[in-house]
Amino acid sequence: MEAGCRKIIRRWKVIDWCRKDASGQHIIYTHDQIINVLNSKKPVFDDCPRNLVFCPDNDGCDGFPLVLKTFATDDCTPKDQLRYTYRIDLFNDGTIDLTGASSDARGLYPLGTHKVTWRVEDGCGNQSFCEQFFTVRECKKPSPVCLVDVIFELMPTGMIQVCARSLVSKSTFDNCTPFEKLRFSFSADPNDSCRIFTCADINWNILQVWVTDEAGNQDFCETVILIQDNMRMCPNASLVIKVISRRANFNH
Repeated sequence: MEAGCRKIIRRWKVIDWCRKDASGQHIIYTHDQIINVLNSKKPVFDDCPRNLVFCPDNDGCDGFPLVLKTFATDDCTPKDQLRYTYRIDLFNDGTIDLTGASSDARGLYPLGTHKVTWRVEDGCGNQSFCEQFFTVRECKKPSPVCLVDVIFELMPTGMIQVCARSLVSKSTFDNCTPFEKLRFSFSADPNDSCRIFTCADINWNILQVWVTDEAGNQDFCETVILIQDNMRMCPNASLVIKVISRRANFNH
């Protein structure tokens, strides 16, 4: 098109009823009128929130499958004729890592916050842009496995420190965080990692052991520990040990 974004050709016909051509037919004059339609209104994205959060619950850590799409409408150009492109900056570090000519940028994306810039263009060359930040989080809980029937002997001070890490099996695992980087605690507070037991705790004690991964996901298992005073450091300690009815496996 020489001008405009849409061309309408209107053909006019005029019959001269007073004149005839060599074949005896009335003379017909024709003229094409060209109408160039101009439009400066930009297409509009239907839904393009500034921030998106994806929380896939799967075992992978290298890449998470995401559906990342957008749509737009225009007052002149049909939806299926709009043209899209996208540019993706992984980790929002200023470097464009992925590009495409589509409204669909689905694929595997790593953990972190990324930026996608969409561009849509209508048949008149009008363009609109949308910038989105999308965060991929790891949301699968750890799988804690507690040790059971662990026995602790009070020290000569009449106290013993017990740390939650000592009450979990090496079979405790997380899909992304290695065992040595997991945090163990006696409550949902990861800092509640060790507790002091005294003469008042001589007996079986039921405890929850919480496991927290690097993404902050948590789960817990239950166990029982026995606090003993074989050295008789506690003068008023009862010699009778109360038996707690417990399951063979206290995993939550």
